[in-house]
Amino acid sequence: MSHSKPPYRVVITGYGAVTPLGDSAAESWQAIMDYRRGYRYVDLSANGIHTHFIGQVENEPSLKGFPPHSSASAASRSPGAGRRAGGGGDGLCW
Repeated sequence: MSHSKPPYRVVITGYGAVTPLGDSAAESWQAIMDYRRGYRYVDLSANGIHTHFIGQVENEPSLKGFPPHSSASAASRSPGAGRRAGGGGDGLCW
């Protein structure tokens, strides 16, 4: 006889976005409606990177109000881990 756990229930109470176009879903959507671009040209060929157009989040989002062990807190460490894994320290994340 199998004793499996009941499935977890997930409740989505909102959504957000941190993009090169803005620090919220509303800012990003407004930028799209204003025909703004979220990418720019950067020559990284000296670093052996063959991509020239990047979208970079300029400001690190605030985690104020999130519990210290939340997924948002863990996600805040992801860009640094990505830079370390990629060997770059120039603040560019892909």
